[in-house]
Amino acid sequence: MYTVRHGDTDKTEIYVGDLQSKERRLVLTAASNAAYSPPGFILYWRDGYLMAQSFDPSSARATGDPVPVAEQVDYVLANVQGQFTVSRTGVLAYNTSGVAGESQLTWFGSDGKEEGTIGPGSTPAVSPDGKTVAFSRRDRSTGFGDVWLIQVYCTDLALYDAFNGVYSKYFHANFPARAFVGVAKLLFGAHFEVGGIAVAKR
Repeated sequence: MYTVRHGDTDKTEIYVGDLQSKERRLVLTAASNAAYSPPGFILYWRDGYLMAQSFDPSSARATGDPVPVAEQVDYVLANVQGQFTVSRTGVLAYNTSGVAGESQLTWFGSDGKEEGTIGPGSTPAVSPDGKTVAFSRRDRSTGFGDVWLIQVYCTDLALYDAFNGVYSKYFHANFPARAFVGVAKLLFGAHFEVGGIAVAKR
């Protein structure tokens, strides 16, 4: 499941693809990322709400009317991405829109009840078993210039030059040490996974 971005966000679309046949099917039109949640729903962001709509994975079709399951869900316009994630067991985590850039990551069970908070952060990703979550937290005392080590995992080494084109927009000089590793597969069908180590200056 992936999003095809368009210059006109109203025309941005969500597709489901078959890795074997490389066929794809249009699921719906929404300026958002999307995620499948068992036992049969597709989740996506729309106008500040996290929406859920019935979805049949066998036919790759969304049916019925979408319903909101959370409000004030954070959204990164530049990435066309709602800040939410869901595990294979149906555990949902999302980032709420806050004041002056502050936000709160919150655990919710499959019954919709709040189970706890994690703290400020963004781009959450729940593990397949629904027991842990990885997320980004910006430390105001550090920046890109304080990154010492970068590890890049890539499923297609032919994308090396394309990756460097994006990479150079964030690091202009004194590049940190970097490892670029080819792998067979990454979670959620991603082409890249990037990890970094930074030092906080005192």
